[in-house]
Amino acid sequence: MSNLPPFSSRLRPSLAATFAVLTTLAVVTGLVHLLKRDFRRQSHLINVSLQAMVGVGGRPMIAGFVIADHSQTVVVRALGPSVARPADVAPLTQPRLRIVRNRDGVDVAMNEGWRVAANERLERDLKPYAPPDPREAACVLTLPAGAYSAVIESRDGSPGLAGLEIFVLLD
Repeated sequence: MSNLPPFSSRLRPSLAATFAVLTTLAVVTGLVHLLKRDFRRQSHLINVSLQAMVGVGGRPMIAGFVIADHSQTVVVRALGPSVARPADVAPLTQPRLRIVRNRDGVDVAMNEGWRVAANERLERDLKPYAPPDPREAACVLTLPAGAYSAVIESRDGSPGLAGLEIFVLLD
């Protein structure tokens, strides 16, 4: 595999953007990493990360993503305690991560603490992608082409700043 682990010094943001989330009237600032696997070919998006307040008024963070053309293996992480933040902003202490297939609204995965759940692949083969804190959530999935949503909720109902990261694992 030619995967780059999270927070690698070789990853440099190539686009910082502000996304308006119209359903909740929130503005989320996100960072998109674009890297080329082969400079003679088309670029591949391999990492997206966003931060937003979760649990304010019971609202989750919802981010849509699309798997195009063929199945892809992805690591999706819901961070809370390890999110870099200003001193006056509390982290989401207990994130819950759900991956929803958009065409029928079915949950295809859920995690409430990556070390508690059976996440053998993160422990064994993908250790650099494992969240820094055991209370944080992560899923390793091979998803067929289609539209999906990553939903981060507060397990205990308390609000806080959460981070969502999606990594596409390249062959």
